[in-house]
Amino acid sequence: MKTKHLPPAYPQPNRTQTLNFNDPVWNSLWYIHCSDESKGCQSHMNIVAAWRRGYTGKGVVVSVLDDGIEREHPDLKPNYDPLASYDVNGQDQDPSPNYSDKAENYHGTQCAGMVA
Repeated sequence: MKTKHLPPAYPQPNRTQTLNFNDPVWNSLWYIHCSDESKGCQSHMNIVAAWRRGYTGKGVVVSVLDDGIEREHPDLKPNYDPLASYDVNGQDQDPSPNYSDKAENYHGTQCAGMVA
């Protein structure tokens, strides 16, 4: 199997940026703060370094293949794309979770929130 390496979307390798966040839980998001220099960090995503280099994800469409996604969630609604969504469990166009007591189909919201 051959691997094709595509050029990254919108890189700005010669420029770094200062990042400012007002998220009250920002410091507890350990998986975002991991870098090549982090000791004991299990994530190798190096997210902050990518943001500093100008990679934003602008123009990229991501589909989360998981169970229920709350498309009206305030973190997801601005970027929710119904054309990139489908309810595999319910076999319809509405990926909203089933909120019954026995349903456990809300994990997709958590995953989509990480992407957003």
